[in-house]
Amino acid sequence: MESNKQKRANLLNDNPIASHGSWISKHSIAAGSPLHQGGSKRPDPSELINSKGQSQQEVMDSRLSNVESFRNKIKDLSFNTQEQVDKANSIDAKNVGAYNKSNDSIQRVNTGYNKKVQTYNDSINKANKNIDDILNQ
Repeated sequence: MESNKQKRANLLNDNPIASHGSWISKHSIAAGSPLHQGGSKRPDPSELINSKGQSQQEVMDSRLSNVESFRNKIKDLSFNTQEQVDKANSIDAKNVGAYNKSNDSIQRVNTGYNKKVQTYNDSINKANKNIDDILNQ
């Protein structure tokens, strides 16, 4: 008697539908299959890399570096007019705004990516459960 593990391996490796079979044999289960519902596409980690090829950490390090660099540049300056102070504050606010915008964007990307991973994992778990149900009949 085969073990459940062996039965499972045999089912996964078995190809009951011949590549030259009828249209019905090839497509009758496609609509209900998790693979054909779009939910089981393996999420691509390269989605977490921006168009410039930077990782999330590299983006945030760059933004933080801009903030720190500017603040270090002006920390020992003495301003002569309110206009100079306003300009420095404006530049600092722009750098901090860019940092916060990148951080928010990265959080949205990660949330979407995590949903894709969860959907993928759920579809794999569902397929595995279906195989287990077949084996336990």
